[in-house]
Amino acid sequence: MNSSKTKYDPLIPWLYSIEKEGLLPKNFRKTIPRSTIAQWRQNENERLYGHQFRHLFKDTLAYLEILNEKKKMEQVLRVLAKSWLLMSGDILPYFEKSKDVKIRFIDELQRLCQILPRNIVLKLAKISLPKYRRSLDSLKLTCHNSPIDMCVKTNSHQISNGELIRIKHLVTSIDYACWPKSSIYYHALRKGKIKVCLATFYKYAAMFDHTKFYSNIIERKQGAITFKPNEKIHLDTTFWPLKSGKKAAIVFMSDNYSRAILGYSIAGRKDAINVRGAIRSGIETITKFHPQHICPVEGKTRTRDINN
Repeated sequence: MNSSKTKYDPLIPWLYSIEKEGLLPKNFRKTIPRSTIAQWRQNENERLYGHQFRHLFKDTLAYLEILNEKKKMEQVLRVLAKSWLLMSGDILPYFEKSKDVKIRFIDELQRLCQILPRNIVLKLAKISLPKYRRSLDSLKLTCHNSPIDMCVKTNSHQISNGELIRIKHLVTSIDYACWPKSSIYYHALRKGKIKVCLATFYKYAAMFDHTKFYSNIIERKQGAITFKPNEKIHLDTTFWPLKSGKKAAIVFMSDNYSRAILGYSIAGRKDAINVRGAIRSGIETITKFHPQHICPVEGKTRTRDINN
């Protein structure tokens, strides 16, 4: 009876000889006999020719070990996350009973946010982002202007009374009478007099000093206003490029009230004849649909009656 001996890759005995077999899958390691492993461990690799070049692979092995540990940690974290989601409904209400417990809970959430994305941490804790911020404002932040923690602020971003007084002094002082508001803000910011954003400084500065806050009145142009059809007529010329390289001049006659095109005329150039053709075409349209609007035709001077 002939028995075939298993031949292993040269890398496998080497990993066992340097005690790095943990990089191999566990199922594969179980298939190797213990006698074979003992024999590999007794090998004196220092006597082999070229053993001095093994240090070239140390970084690769270290990287593989880190990758292997990462995969194991991912599996553990995945199991912990599933277990937490199942038990969190019974555990989370306990953190709301005591302020000290709630502070420790927020501390741990902040510590987790250093290694995990915040949205994942808040999802595991079943806390929305606004609620998390409100908890930080109410539990972790105190007013530096109130030594006995009796602050009248409604939120952490509200400025104190002392900051309002300093802003009022800055915008009403004769020393900064010729300074722009932005220059006053950045000067006070560099000197440490205020700690607010530029938009907040503008808002409160406008309350104390109205002389430097003015806006130019922009007169908006308004076109002709009409209340009846054919009360005012517009003529406009548009040039349309042709395949031959030339441009056709198209004159449109439109009504200001309805924005409808009453007539048009096309010619090879812009001249009085082309404009007169568009006017005649528009007059024909007006006469057809609004016969009560009398228009001058063929050089006869007649006034339009648009009051009827």
